[in-house]
Amino acid sequence: MAPFLLRWKRLPPERKRRRHIAFKRRRRPELRIDHLPQDIVERIVSFLPMKDAARTSVLSSKWQQGWASYPKLTLNSETMLGASKCKVDYARKFESEQYRLKFIKNVNTIMRQHHGFGVEEFVLQFRLVHRDAQHLDSWLALAATARLERLAIDLSGSSMHCDTYPEEYAFSLQLLENKGGTAHLRILQLTKLSLKPLGDFRGFVNLSALELKLVWVTQDDLQSLLCKCPCLERLVLNSCGDFACLHIGHHLHRLEHLSIDGGTLVDNLRIDAMNLRAFSHGYNIGEIIVREDCQIREVTADMNVPPCDYFRGIYYKDTLQYMFTGLPSALPCLEKLSLNILEDIKVYNRRAKMLEQVHASKASDLEHVPQH
Repeated sequence: MAPFLLRWKRLPPERKRRRHIAFKRRRRPELRIDHLPQDIVERIVSFLPMKDAARTSVLSSKWQQGWASYPKLTLNSETMLGASKCKVDYARKFESEQYRLKFIKNVNTIMRQHHGFGVEEFVLQFRLVHRDAQHLDSWLALAATARLERLAIDLSGSSMHCDTYPEEYAFSLQLLENKGGTAHLRILQLTKLSLKPLGDFRGFVNLSALELKLVWVTQDDLQSLLCKCPCLERLVLNSCGDFACLHIGHHLHRLEHLSIDGGTLVDNLRIDAMNLRAFSHGYNIGEIIVREDCQIREVTADMNVPPCDYFRGIYYKDTLQYMFTGLPSALPCLEKLSLNILEDIKVYNRRAKMLEQVHASKASDLEHVPQH
């Protein structure tokens, strides 16, 4: 037996007890998870997936506050209901309503937990309409703080039980101004809603990307909104209705990418943005006017007229001819012209009495290098 063990064995019980207590006091203190500084807790939580971050709130008050300051909220059917979007969209009528009520209840709970902290990214993806406006307004008002950098609202979805199309949610941009939500907002993505009249809306001083898809907005309000986004670098208009005239003004001097798809009908498009580099559009643009010193280097045109859109394809032939003849000479810096064309395209004539068969080659890339 080792000498140390012999000495320990001969010690009286009282001395053994005192030495044991002294040894425990000299041991390195345990690192407990609730002893971490608050800023470290918040940083740890910020790297977790949203579901896992929410679960940490039961550990202690520090972790609860860490979850309340979680910077990126994604609220959709998977995170709120644990169900796929397809399952929710094609659920039976009773189940669909239960999904909607549960989604609203869960989002209300999360927004109460984040009240006063704000978020950097707020993504909402669920089929909601005008009757849900009270909930949507309250959520957006809570999310619209000076911390907000990205706002994405996607209210699209399918329903097998709607006899008529419900009225879309009308979004008021003024909601974002109440708590400084427009101060640092850089990305705004809106899908399947309508925009209320702008009124005295002051605009977005730092917005760099604006994407509107299936958004109903008047021509005057759209022009007014563009005038109030001086730092815009990317503009996407996807199925936003009909416009007699759309002007991309010179005040958008930072704009580099412009996309107007076939679902947006524009009779007259005027582009004065001096630093625009890439422009993509569909078949529904009547006349395109660009400034002489424009810097557009890449143009992409999707000329595929959907079968259900014959009557709106009235500009198809004029646009196609312009792409081959007028556009290259109007754009001195053009380097790449990409056309996406079907082999067989049927377009109604102006009187809609007969179908004209237009034969074109498949999608092709045409390279145009300006001659010096």
